[in-house]
Amino acid sequence: MNAIREVLAGNIYLSASMHEKLARTLTASRKMPTGLISRLSEREFEVLHLIGLGFSTREIAEKLNRSIKTIDAHRANIKEKLDIPNGKELMRFAIQWIESQ
Repeated sequence: MNAIREVLAGNIYLSASMHEKLARTLTASRKMPTGLISRLSEREFEVLHLIGLGFSTREIAEKLNRSIKTIDAHRANIKEKLDIPNGKELMRFAIQWIESQ
């Protein structure tokens, strides 16, 4: 039923296992992080990447099969580790970082 709802809403539906495969492929194909980015855990790096691609917290939670609270915790950790003051600056940083890759 979830798949049907997603498709009818105009979205693409991927199963949990397909999300995992896609996430692994994206992670494997990216360059290794350097500088400040290297302070992030693998999951935080993945969340930063998805933020840079324009995904919302809810969309990231769905893609990674995690709760919104978990993604919020990752966002908070990223901001702390990268010394970013707020969500808007985090988004700006993530987009700029993606564009530089």
